[in-house]
Amino acid sequence: MNGQETEKVKLEDLVILNLDGPKPNFVGDYIAWINHRDRNWQMQGAGVPLKEAKFWYKELSNCERTTNIWNDFILPSLSEKIINMDEFKVDRQYANAQTEGQRSSIHKDANTERTYTCLLYATESWALGEEGETLFYNDVNEIVAGVNPLPGRITVFKGSIAHVGRPLHRESKLPRITVAFKLLPKNPSEDKRVIYDNWNIYWYNQKPF
Repeated sequence: MNGQETEKVKLEDLVILNLDGPKPNFVGDYIAWINHRDRNWQMQGAGVPLKEAKFWYKELSNCERTTNIWNDFILPSLSEKIINMDEFKVDRQYANAQTEGQRSSIHKDANTERTYTCLLYATESWALGEEGETLFYNDVNEIVAGVNPLPGRITVFKGSIAHVGRPLHRESKLPRITVAFKLLPKNPSEDKRVIYDNWNIYWYNQKPF
């Protein structure tokens, strides 16, 4: 697994990359905004079959504020480490929220090596022991990496690696929120069709928390 990188690499050479560091104030403002109880969430859970969806979901593809977070914070941060970010585009963006007891299933986001998921961890606060990690698995279902959901942390990984997001411990009283950006090549060949293999487009008008 790849963690922090000291030199620029191609996106294709990464498995998992975590980025931390100072955040501009507008990142904290965005996290507070996405955590607001008036956000219109639905019970779905993008990335897993509908029958297994057991947590909250919000489509953000037409959200200007989320697009600005990508353009003004996430993309520049990734471009400092990845030399060919200009070859990729955001195909879709959405948020997932898990409250106490809401568990996802181990899943893959896509079945191609050139499809990637970028997560912005948007829980308002987190402390060691509160759980909420993203766990990554190899082909024999062994855990090979875990990422703590530090507020404002950026994690990018191959869509073809199996993973799962754990809910926060019940004593935390907070939802575990991630904002996901699905990345595809700007000039795809066969890649463009497979990112949807594990996505859902169904939702219900319910509110969380």
